[in-house]
Amino acid sequence: MIDYEEFRKRLSNIFERLRNAITERKDIRQQSYISKEVISVCVPAAANLFTDKSWFKFWNKYNQRVLDLLNQKEDVNRSFYFIDYVFAFANDNLTEDEGKHIYKLFSAFNNTIDKSLELINQNQDLANKFKRKIEGKIIETITDGPKAADETENSAFKNHLNEIAFFYQIASHPKIGIVEIEKVMPNGKKADFHLVCDDTEYFVDTITIHNTEEREDINWFVEGKIEEKIKDKKINELQDEYIKSRFRVLPIIEFENRLIDFTPNLPTDKCFQPMISLLEEQNGEAYISLFHLPLNGDIKEQLKDNNSL
Repeated sequence: MIDYEEFRKRLSNIFERLRNAITERKDIRQQSYISKEVISVCVPAAANLFTDKSWFKFWNKYNQRVLDLLNQKEDVNRSFYFIDYVFAFANDNLTEDEGKHIYKLFSAFNNTIDKSLELINQNQDLANKFKRKIEGKIIETITDGPKAADETENSAFKNHLNEIAFFYQIASHPKIGIVEIEKVMPNGKKADFHLVCDDTEYFVDTITIHNTEEREDINWFVEGKIEEKIKDKKINELQDEYIKSRFRVLPIIEFENRLIDFTPNLPTDKCFQPMISLLEEQNGEAYISLFHLPLNGDIKEQLKDNNSL
């Protein structure tokens, strides 16, 4: 990953050329080719995953959503694409601190992708089983989002981002084996991961939970989301009692300050211990890491002191 100053310089150049292409009403395909360069700058580990054709398809959808936003009388959008953070650099009002935080987010995503793909490529069995699926999730992280203004506050890219972070965490864990990704269950629904831990099978579906800061009772809110996921996956309708008994939801909660001292009390027959995702620095490099709740004392202190995490 290039350093911050070079990062801003290259993005500025791309935005200038993109502005000119739009102002001069050049073909949308030319605009697409220019915009695709942001991936090489912001997430170089993912750059080779996009063909011109696949990026053009995304750029068309993204443009439709931009036009819809511009036609709204009020700001009604609360759901974002990952790439929206890139275009924040086109705003002259972006502060240095904001810019560096966004840069750190992209660095963390890029490094997490790099580590995940490196892990897969070192193991032929992992590569044969999961490389294409993980590459698909990387593409979805960048391209998934609404076609129009959306007030739901459900930014889909966060779900894919956390799935990739979770994949790296379990794939590098000596006591966890990954049997399958996107396991099709007998009812036709998919579980994100089919795992074996200590000789016990689990069918795991992750869920990213946002906006707990708006809820008085975090535990009640999270438990409600778990029940929604179980209902969505039609687990109670499964005829296969074995899979029904081994299905678990993994809640990944977006960080807010109350989570530092939060101790969850959730049904263990329905979910695993919830986690939070944080930008963590290791040897000067940023990564997206997942931590179980309740947090241990060391991580609590780091978060309270606002130092290395």
